[in-house]
Amino acid sequence: MGFGLSWLWVMPKGELKGVWQTDGYGLVIDVSSLWIDVYEQTKVSCLHQSRIPSHLSLVNWLEDVTFGIEEDRLRLDVSGVLNPIMADGIAVLPDICRTATPNAPGTAQENFDVAWQVMQEHYAFFDLHGVDWSEKRKTLRPAADAVLDDTALFALLSKLLTGLDDGHTYIQTPGDGFSPELTDPWHAERVAFSKVTAGAVRDGLTKVDGSQLSYGWLTPDIGFISFAGMSVASVAGHTDAAVATKALAVVAQELAAAKAIVLDIRFNPGGSDDVALAYASFFVDGGVPAFTKSTRSASGYTLPFTALIPDTPISFDQPSLLLTSNYSASAAEIFALAMQPLEHVQSMGTTTSGGLSDIMEVTLPNGWQLGFSHQRYLTLDGVLYEGIGVPAHWPRVMDVSGFRAGNDSLLEEAKQHLTAKISVVSD
Repeated sequence: MGFGLSWLWVMPKGELKGVWQTDGYGLVIDVSSLWIDVYEQTKVSCLHQSRIPSHLSLVNWLEDVTFGIEEDRLRLDVSGVLNPIMADGIAVLPDICRTATPNAPGTAQENFDVAWQVMQEHYAFFDLHGVDWSEKRKTLRPAADAVLDDTALFALLSKLLTGLDDGHTYIQTPGDGFSPELTDPWHAERVAFSKVTAGAVRDGLTKVDGSQLSYGWLTPDIGFISFAGMSVASVAGHTDAAVATKALAVVAQELAAAKAIVLDIRFNPGGSDDVALAYASFFVDGGVPAFTKSTRSASGYTLPFTALIPDTPISFDQPSLLLTSNYSASAAEIFALAMQPLEHVQSMGTTTSGGLSDIMEVTLPNGWQLGFSHQRYLTLDGVLYEGIGVPAHWPRVMDVSGFRAGNDSLLEEAKQHLTAKISVVSD
């Protein structure tokens, strides 16, 4: 991409300059004329995360972050995050942030303390998983003079997280990773299972460039759309939601003659919520609320943010069946949540994974990454599906033995149901 006049240095306006503390997220942001410094702060630590030039257009282009002021608060809009991140002005940079606290790479105790404290302040689901976080600290915290090599420290932090059955919680090192999520053994066979499904599509599946979408026909009247993930290839100058909308518009055109459609998210581990809502917009009138979300902070939760389904002129109004499994996770669950109230879309399968929250990721003093769930997604009726998953209208168990034998029984049932429905409408 070339740099024209629009890329002249865009310095922060006076109202943006200063020190800001986010509501949730644990960030302190220092905006000056030359630099934007970002710190990750807890009660016991403050680590400098990044320094970027105060070139707001460049920040937006490179970091996908837009800065603005809303009612005297700093507003950050981050690509892929539905809700804005709000921050309040504070007088000066906190004392704890003036020098790295603790110094890298930190002792075993210091790395443990940062990991424990940041989750104490921001993790949203200790009660849901029945974990006594204070007791974890009492029993696992190493002594101040304890010396642990990377293997031992990784084992210790993994033990700290154990008990949180949460796929959005993990510790990641340069060479290893651990999540305490409990998964079904069949998940390791998901690629083979998805090939069984693809084999049931007449003339095979057609992939849509730049997306994880593919489509085809189950019968001359029933279309099929596979959503293998809720991510798209980034295109400069376009939001991911816009790219996703363009991709699904291709499918809508190709399946316009379908009298019914099967939608498959059984092998979809997630991606971006804005992509999921862009896809959902093809099935519902735009501008309607889908759910609310609030973010855990050191003092409680932020005010609920209401996510809206965007307005898309192209739509699917045919009877549709959404196939789900307990591998359907994260943004795939957001898609299922948005589709749940629709009369012409019914879901069939198991409940979804139960990991709806965005991931808050922080860097420990030694450079390792710690990620965890820090938000509560609620239906418009106030139902929390975290940890239990979004239920299907028509519950079905995962037919593992059928897949291993080369048969997708759920897809066959969906096809038979829709064929009968089409026949009734025709009569």
